[in-house]
Amino acid sequence: MTLVSLTEIARRAGVGPGAVSNWRRRHRDSFPEPVSLEGREQFRADEVASWLDGRRIDRASLRPDEAGGRTYGDRFRATYGDQLRATGGSAGHPGYTAQMRDLLTRLLRLPSFQIPNSDPDVLLELLVLRLRDENGWTALKERDREVTAYPDIREFLGRRGSEFEHIGPKAIRSQVSHDLLAGLDTLIPPTDDSGWSALVAAFTDVAAEWLVKSVEHYTPRSLVELISAVTSPAPDDEVCDPCCGNGGLLAGIAGVTRKAVRGHALWERSARTASLTLALRGRKGEITPDAAPSPDGVRRRYQVVVTNPPFNLHAKEGPWRGRFGTIPAKSINTAWLCDIYERLADDGRGAVIMPNGSSFSQGAERDIRAAMVRAGVIERIIALPPGLFVTTAIPVTLWVLRKTGPQSVLLVDGTDLGNMVGRSRRELSGPEIRLLASMAPGERSRLARLPEIEEHDYDLSPARYISRMSVSQDDSTFADHLRDLALAERAVEIADAHAREQLKRISEWRR
Repeated sequence: MTLVSLTEIARRAGVGPGAVSNWRRRHRDSFPEPVSLEGREQFRADEVASWLDGRRIDRASLRPDEAGGRTYGDRFRATYGDQLRATGGSAGHPGYTAQMRDLLTRLLRLPSFQIPNSDPDVLLELLVLRLRDENGWTALKERDREVTAYPDIREFLGRRGSEFEHIGPKAIRSQVSHDLLAGLDTLIPPTDDSGWSALVAAFTDVAAEWLVKSVEHYTPRSLVELISAVTSPAPDDEVCDPCCGNGGLLAGIAGVTRKAVRGHALWERSARTASLTLALRGRKGEITPDAAPSPDGVRRRYQVVVTNPPFNLHAKEGPWRGRFGTIPAKSINTAWLCDIYERLADDGRGAVIMPNGSSFSQGAERDIRAAMVRAGVIERIIALPPGLFVTTAIPVTLWVLRKTGPQSVLLVDGTDLGNMVGRSRRELSGPEIRLLASMAPGERSRLARLPEIEEHDYDLSPARYISRMSVSQDDSTFADHLRDLALAERAVEIADAHAREQLKRISEWRR
C-alpha cells in the first residue's frame, strides 16, 4: 500500500497545496479518509487517484503534452514513474507491484478496451514493446508527437512494423489516447527475475475478465506457484503445457528453465496471447494452436509437463485407446490426465488441475484411475479450496503424476486454506503453498496404499481418507456430503462449458 501526504498529492496532481486543502474541505463526504502514520496524516495513493479521476483538468491548466479530457487522476498516476525510478523499479519495493496493478487496471479502463470484442492483447503487445524493445518504444513515441490520433488501433501498431502487428481484433475502431502511451511510459523494467514474474502475474490478473470473455482460461498466481513447487523444474529441464491457455502458467514455470518451452493452445488467439506473455517474461517458446489430448501416446517427452485445461470441454476426437484403457469421448478430463503421463520423460514430473469429480467418478473413468494407481503413476492429489479462480467459485484438485513409483498416493486436504483477497476471490499464501507441496504426511495429508485404495473402490477424494472434523461428526457422512457437493459442482461445470461454447460462437459471429 503506497501512502502519500497532502503535499505529495499536490505535487503529483500539479496543483498548489491550497487547492488540495480546498478539495478536502469542500468534499468531506467523498475525499479519501486519512491514515495515521507516526502521528502524521497520510492517504492511500490508489484511493486518491480514483477520487481525482472525477476532476477533469480545464483547458487553461493543461500542460503542453496533455490531451483534452485528461483528469487530475491521470496526471497523478503519471508521476508513478518518478517514484519507481527512485527505487530502481525493484520488485521488492512495497509499492511496486501495487502500482503495476493499479496502472494496468487504469489502462484497461480506457475507451479502447470498453467495446465488444476489445482485446487485452493490444495492451500486452504494447507492454512487450515498452519493456523489451527500447528503440521501438522511442520510435513509437516520436511518431505520437507527429500524429495525435489513430482511427484504428491495428493501424497504430502496424505503423512501427511490429512482429506482432496483427494483434487486435477487427472490431476495435477507437482512437488511441495520449494517456495510453503516457501511462505505459511510467513503467520501469523490473530489476530482477522475480519482478518480471510479478509483472506478468499482474497483467494476467487484471486482464482476466477480458481473457475469460474469449472462452479462455487462466491460472491464478498462487496456483502457478504451487504447481512450480510440486514439479520442481530445473534450469536444464524441458517444459511443456499441452493446453496452455493465455500462457500464464507456462510463463511462470518457464521462469526457472533456460531452455525454450513448448505450448499448445486451443485457438489462434490464445496462441498469440501465450506467445506475447512469454515474450514479456523474457523467455523463448514455441506455441501452436493445436491443443488436443493425446492419451494414446506422443513422440516427444519432457521433464516437466503442466496444464490447467478447461473442464469438460467438448471433444471432437475420441474414444481413445491408451495404455490405461479405453477413454470415452465424454471423458476428456481423464484424457488430459493420460496425456500428461504420455508426455513425461522417465524422470519427469507432471501436474494438472482437475475438477473434483475426476477423483471419484465411476464407469470408464474409475477403471482408468484404478489402472493408474496400480501402475504407480499418481504421486499425490491435493484438494484445493473454492474461490481461487475469477470465473468460478468451485473447488478443484491438483493431480501430481510421475512416470513410475510405488502403488501409493499422498492425499492432501487443503480445502480450508487461503485468504480472501476480494468479495469472492481466495488466494493461497506462501506458507500454505509450501505446506501443500510438502511430501511428508501430517495433519492434513495421508499416504494411502493400494489395499486401502482398493477398499474404497479407487475413490481418491482426500476427504475420504483424512478426518479433520470434530469427534462428534461422522467421517463417512462428511465424505459422502463432499461427494454429493462435487457431483453438483460437476453439473455446474458442464453447464459453464456449454455457455462458454455459445459465447464463443456469438463472438465469432460478431467479428
